[in-house]
Amino acid sequence: MNKPSFPSGAGGVWFGPALAVLVAAVLIWKPFSAGQEEEELLAAGPHLAGTLELSPSGRLMVHLDPLNVDPRRQAFDKVALSRRLELTKGEPWRLRLEAEGEAPGSAPRDVQVLDSAGTCLAPILEGATPSAGAVKDPLFGIFQPHELTGDVPGWELVLWGRPPGPGVRLECSWGSTDLVERSAEEDHADSVVHPTQSVAESRK
Repeated sequence: MNKPSFPSGAGGVWFGPALAVLVAAVLIWKPFSAGQEEEELLAAGPHLAGTLELSPSGRLMVHLDPLNVDPRRQAFDKVALSRRLELTKGEPWRLRLEAEGEAPGSAPRDVQVLDSAGTCLAPILEGATPSAGAVKDPLFGIFQPHELTGDVPGWELVLWGRPPGPGVRLECSWGSTDLVERSAEEDHADSVVHPTQSVAESRK
């Protein structure tokens, strides 16, 4: 995957429900035809789950989903983010690691999702080297790994790449596990980085 670049002089980092407003402020929106994008998304976008054993007394429930439930929002973000961060063809994904018991104190390293064709997903900021002053870029802060809020401890990461195919497997510094498809209705708590409003809508 290409390394994203971050221009200097961006505003400060801001987390929370107003994420969509922040993203809208820094993304350069250009009109695009969403019809084909939505068809591709609806044909892909599996919802995957698995269990990562940490120790005899601890484990993580793994959830991997497209970042957005709404196909239109997902189709927009895949175009807007690829332009903004100069990414290769792909779309954003949400990796949620929910701990049963105490969660690890720091985010996992060396995260990648593989299938029978090779690596398909990696952290959206993989290998990013911000230029001077770019550490304050809102996107750079938003897409860092985040600890889960609420009653369930754990971590959440935003990944980028193509939809996983057969034989999906998560690998990271905590271990590895196979992922299997689950029903989209088997959803879980709201994402800590998930926009509450589409980027396009926030510009209206």
